Amino acid sequence: MKELTCFLTVIFPENVIFFKDFVDSINEQTSKNFQLLIFNDGVEDVKTLIGSILIDYEVISLPKELAIAQNRTFILEYLKQSIFKYAIFGDSDDYFPRNRVEVNLRYLSEYDIVINDTHLVDINKISLMSEYFMLKNRDTIAFNNIKNKNCCGLGNTAIKISALPNNISFNSNIAAVDWMLFSRMIYEGNSAVYTNETFIYYRQHNLNSIGLKSITKERLLKGISIKLNHYSNLVDEYNICHKELSEYRALAQYCLNEGNLKRYLESILSLNLQNPMWWEEIKTLQDLKIQE
Repeated sequence: MKELTCFLTVIFPENVIFFKDFVDSINEQTSKNFQLLIFNDGVEDVKTLIGSILIDYEVISLPKELAIAQNRTFILEYLKQSIFKYAIFGDSDDYFPRNRVEVNLRYLSEYDIVINDTHLVDINKISLMSEYFMLKNRDTIAFNNIKNKNCCGLGNTAIKISALPNNISFNSNIAAVDWMLFSRMIYEGNSAVYTNETFIYYRQHNLNSIGLKSITKERLLKGISIKLNHYSNLVDEYNICHKELSEYRALAQYCLNEGNLKRYLESILSLNLQNPMWWEEIKTLQDLKIQE
């Protein structure tokens, strides 16, 4: 299985201070039948940072000054052309329980996509919240489950590489690249399952976009823009989500007025959402029963 499985991460300067925890958790995996692929986005002397590692690894340099969307395309193209059959993804500022590789490989014998739970920790590895997504083990994830929110990223998933869509390019206006990728994969018929038998320790800091963050006007406006772009691309690619695109266009227009934006924020806060997935807190006017 070693020649069939890779564990893939991206390292960049902001994550270097957390990288030792990542490597330590890789060394402690119960299954060592995989190769570690480290895509280097601007870090000097990665091999020194890796230190003592028990896993075969390769460092691949990303082309300089690429946007996130272009980096994703480069990485996915590399996977498509590789000898690997399975890819397990993990962020280089996170770390993992000892069974992460073992459990994901077991599920990949049955499903195309495996989604792991997240346990939130702070920068010092102090636990903040366990089983963040609050789903049931072995829940299947269909397109409708991620149409208005997302629980899939290149940090908490594993895939059969054959399940990657033909189109792995992303428009530069797509901010939620991983959401678009998994929307494509699941909409095109690949099977996806959630498990809490393993998880990621998801470190909370200013670069993360889920978890214990306060909802602000700025965050709402960013989310509206992200959803607008997401649905616009789904309309263009698959001729779906016309209703969602229309509703978020109306929301964007409504929130141009400062008073309306304040009213919208108050309505979102009144929902008291618990453990929202990525972009789940961004609701339409219809969801909130607000008259335009």
